[in-house]
Amino acid sequence: FLFTNLNLVIHKKFGIMAQLVIKGKTSYLCYDGYIYIKHSSSAASKYWGYKFHRECSAHLTSILDDRGNIVVKKGGDVESHNHAPNPEKVQALLLLTSMKRCASEHPEESPSR
Repeated sequence: FLFTNLNLVIHKKFGIMAQLVIKGKTSYLCYDGYIYIKHSSSAASKYWGYKFHRECSAHLTSILDDRGNIVVKKGGDVESHNHAPNPEKVQALLLLTSMKRCASEHPEESPSR
């Protein structure tokens, strides 16, 4: 399934929402204060590993429901991590991606100083 225009992610059990970020060829899933990178997929599922995998080996699995929402099927809970969430890293990724997207969509604008 294609995630390029989807931002809605729902955890089946907790109802937590998250955001999908695509930078070049890399897909990031910002979910509950953690950042995951897509590392593989099958016909029905996508498999995500924690971005800072040397610190923590948490994973999650997502599927696409019949309404087009990404649903976290397994993992992604605080118990699967060996550290607290870091919402500042998530916000930094979202802000940087937003600025880069804006700059590429409006190249005629000069950078602010």
